[in-house]
Amino acid sequence: MDQPNTVPDPQPDAAPAARPSTQSDPEIAALTDELRLLRKYLVVTLAATVVVTFCFNVYLYRVDRATRGQLAQAREAERASSLAVNSLLDQVVSFGHNHPGVAQMLLKYGIKPTSSNAPAATPTNAPAPGTAPRK
Repeated sequence: MDQPNTVPDPQPDAAPAARPSTQSDPEIAALTDELRLLRKYLVVTLAATVVVTFCFNVYLYRVDRATRGQLAQAREAERASSLAVNSLLDQVVSFGHNHPGVAQMLLKYGIKPTSSNAPAATPTNAPAPGTAPRK
């Protein structure tokens, strides 16, 4: 590997007397200093990128953990709500077995009794489901 302070010779076939001296030329020394400074900036920029990426990953990890906790709470609340709604529906269906008006309303909205709650016998004076009541 080339040494970092050497600059490739632009004219390799030129005579040694025609080449400028690398030790005494102030422009080449200034360019070498700028190259060193540029390398330092590059290393600092890469290090800052690594640090920012690490911090962003830590932030995303914490957000993920908080979100998972909230999701677990939401699932538990949904499960409890579902149990309460099912209990209410069971009570309404059992109430509808004895009250034909409620039974018709349940049929209108597509709520069917479960197999554990067998429907009660329909009274003979009640209209058939799906027919309009007489006036």
